[in-house]
Amino acid sequence: MQMLNIIIMKAIELTFLKHFKMNAKILHNQLINNQIFATFNLQNRKLI
Repeated sequence: MQMLNIIIMKAIELTFLKHFKMNAKILHNQLINNQIFATFNLQNRKLI
């Protein structure tokens, strides 16, 4: 049972990392395309 729990935890971690990376890419694209933090210029948005 403990081995199964370790496998389940690894699967959850990998799934979380995949979604985290996808969310990071989405937010980065929104930032660069002036969809969020629109009051900042492009140079300042790249610093964020």
